[in-house]
Amino acid sequence: MRQDQQPNQQFKQPLNQPQTFKPRNKTWLTRASGLREPAFRRWRVLSTFLTGFAIGLFYVFLISGWILSPVLGETGQIALVLIFSGILGGVIYTILVDGHVEMPRFVDNGNQFEAGLFGDILLGIAGAIVLAYLAENFNVVFENKVELAAAGLVGGYGGRAILQFALNRVFKDMAVLEVDREKALKGAYQRRLERLDSLQLMEEISQYLQAGVSAAEQDELCGQIRQAPASMKKQIFKTAKETRRTATLAGETERIERTIPIFQALIAGDAQQHAYYAQLAYAYKDLASPDWLQALQQLDRAIELRGERHQAQTWKYEMSRAIVQIERSHQATNRYDFETQITDQIVQDLLTVANIYNLENLLRAARNNSIPVPILSWFQHNQAELIAREDTTDLALKLVTLLDEEHSLTANTREIDAELAGSSDKRDGLVIRAAANAASLDHAGSPLADTTAHKLDRKLFFDSYRSAFGQRLTQEKVSSLDAVLDYWDQSPHTDLRWLAYALATAHHETGSLMTPVREGFAKSDAAAIKTVEVLYARGRIDWNYAKPEANGQSYFGRGLVQITHKENYLKLGKAIGIGTELYDNPSLALDKDISVKVLFKGMVDGLYRPVHKLSKYFNPGNEDWYGARAIINGDKSYRQASGVTIGQMIANYGRQFYKCCKAAAIAPTQKPEAEGAQQRTPQQPSGDWMEAVRETWLTRSPDPVELLSAEYKKHCSLGTRYAVDSYKKDRNEHYLVTLAQGAGDWYILDSDRENHWDTTWENDHGEAKESGSTEAEGRLEQTRIEVINKVPVGEKLTPNMPFDTLITQHIAYGELAKYQEARRFVHAHQCKTAYELCVFLEKCRKHFGNHPLVITSGYRPRLINAAVKGARDSEHLYDVPSKGAIDFYIPAVNDYDLQNWCLNHYPFSVGKGAYKGFVHLGIRPARKRQAWPY
Repeated sequence: MRQDQQPNQQFKQPLNQPQTFKPRNKTWLTRASGLREPAFRRWRVLSTFLTGFAIGLFYVFLISGWILSPVLGETGQIALVLIFSGILGGVIYTILVDGHVEMPRFVDNGNQFEAGLFGDILLGIAGAIVLAYLAENFNVVFENKVELAAAGLVGGYGGRAILQFALNRVFKDMAVLEVDREKALKGAYQRRLERLDSLQLMEEISQYLQAGVSAAEQDELCGQIRQAPASMKKQIFKTAKETRRTATLAGETERIERTIPIFQALIAGDAQQHAYYAQLAYAYKDLASPDWLQALQQLDRAIELRGERHQAQTWKYEMSRAIVQIERSHQATNRYDFETQITDQIVQDLLTVANIYNLENLLRAARNNSIPVPILSWFQHNQAELIAREDTTDLALKLVTLLDEEHSLTANTREIDAELAGSSDKRDGLVIRAAANAASLDHAGSPLADTTAHKLDRKLFFDSYRSAFGQRLTQEKVSSLDAVLDYWDQSPHTDLRWLAYALATAHHETGSLMTPVREGFAKSDAAAIKTVEVLYARGRIDWNYAKPEANGQSYFGRGLVQITHKENYLKLGKAIGIGTELYDNPSLALDKDISVKVLFKGMVDGLYRPVHKLSKYFNPGNEDWYGARAIINGDKSYRQASGVTIGQMIANYGRQFYKCCKAAAIAPTQKPEAEGAQQRTPQQPSGDWMEAVRETWLTRSPDPVELLSAEYKKHCSLGTRYAVDSYKKDRNEHYLVTLAQGAGDWYILDSDRENHWDTTWENDHGEAKESGSTEAEGRLEQTRIEVINKVPVGEKLTPNMPFDTLITQHIAYGELAKYQEARRFVHAHQCKTAYELCVFLEKCRKHFGNHPLVITSGYRPRLINAAVKGARDSEHLYDVPSKGAIDFYIPAVNDYDLQNWCLNHYPFSVGKGAYKGFVHLGIRPARKRQAWPY
């Protein structure tokens, strides 16, 4: 920097020393010195007095108007008085308040102008004018110039005063704002420091939750959490809560465990937050080895702190406490039969939840999302008592509906076949055909083989069972399963599908317990009776079948299969060889050995529902897991809220058990064929003959083939023919036939009942049932989709129309042809007959609640009719006008109900095939009304 650019050093004085001004010349110095002389001061006072006197004198002249009035006029004089008075008032205020008058000047190096005296004058003038204006608006009249001058002085003085007051307020507010600003800056700085600390703490917490830290670091971290401010505790709690939730869903128990110290530290820092205790309880509950006691204690504390407040938002506290109580008590006792005090607390918590939320929907959602629901397991084993309790009846009945979606805990109401029971009363139970005691064989038979050889490897079976069903095996369950497998080992049965479906049935009927149970899983007969009474009173069932009979006994559901009604107890007891003991003491059905015998005897012999037996659904030519439900009940098509039918659900169980059985199967020892029972296929005989129309048997006894050992039965494949020398009707629906060419005497099952044989002497109507009902049933949904928005063609149906053409409102052309081109109609009269049959089917459908119906057989061209062994003149041929037939059933309707209604309302041919699972409707040219046994 050059010398001429150096800053002026004379102004660089220390701040703590007064600055001295050095005048540039002597004139200024002389003038300044003169101002200090006494004579000058005296002159200053005198001149000020004279100036003021002159102003006052001018003011007097101005007010009097003596000089200015002729010049300015009245208005001008008034304006001048106001202006001068305002100036004077403003100046007076300045002198009185400030003590001095400042002249106008520039400050801040000329960047800012201060008005000084000019500002006081202008404000005084403005104040005087405003006052005069206000006076005029308030009708105040000044009588003379003196009053006007006084008002002007007041206005000028007041305007200046108001400005000063306003400025003081502004400056005061500015000072306050400045203080607030300083506080805000300090607060922001402090918060910034806190945020930096928070970020560091949250990073440490995140690292701890993800990977863990040492014990010392954990203690230090928990100490920081305890001392953290409330805002930071909120953030920490939110992070720990989300970590616990996601870790639970992912099954990461280590991360769940790490949240426990954090929740404990939060509680230590603020012991009044109920949410902290609840989350700590959830963490204890969700551990790999849950600490049920700690979870229960923390939930108790959370509910205590919360009280009745926010209960609607925190109902999960009670829900979780009920779950913890159930799990803790069940783990301790391996039972769901808890002490009264514990049961009452569980009930109270569930009622609290139910009053706030729909508990049934909560449990259904949990089950549908594969979330374990111990509440359902507890309820399943206590439903009888809960239905009987006054405070839980309504809730229990709702949950029964939920359980019914997985397990039919109470049997559906059905009508017992009038032919078999001699009554058409509505009853709830198993339909049992009156039959001779088949437990003991005659002289030609053989008792069950006495052998201890296992057919299944028990260890492999139980391992497979655990894997397939994801259930642990209690000692009680193992004991019952052993009883089932022991019975199977001693039986002559070899088809593992039979065993699998029997196990699936027991699994369903006992709610997966696999042990004999009472109706509703009641713990006593009284509780079971009360349960049925409540169900009857609430309209859930049509008949109180638990009402004690004359002998004092109640015949409600018991066993591995829930048998009901005294007739069923009596007949099943006789069937298993204990006479009337089961009738006299129905509690024997809870004995596992007796219950196992009842299970197999009923399913093998078709004692639960006539002709529906294991051999019908599982044989060398058939495997029908879905249809087999008809052995026990007619509810296979009942669709639960989950969308799965009962038949499908038990079929799934059956397939799982079949896998378990096959995995554990031990290869059987082969036995030689019985002498004299070699199979022959002779030429077409000239006399009587018989031909197997399905896989079937020749037997040495008229007893069920399943009970006979290998030397007393001979397997016959489809199409095997024998010449017959003689035949006669025998007992148990069998014929005793003497085969030609010395092949011996054998029993065959009557073709009228089961259609095992086509014979020359027993042909009745000659119709044959077509297989494929499962296929037809499976097409129902597709049929509905195909015919959406289609209009029925009715009598305008032609053979060449598409199969998705509607004949009537609900029946498509393809259903009568089984969607096979080979079965397409070829004549117009066939279409007309089909339409007539479909019209009646629509009436039938409407009568039974518009439930979908399934057509198992419609039109059969002659070659197809011969292939399925239909009669030579079958109505299904549609070969002449006014001739045709349809075989059908309604899945949601009892087959006998359907058959009886058709017998009463259909005007032509009715084939009574209800025992086979369908009804035949036919028309012949003569259009005669007739009913015939299928």
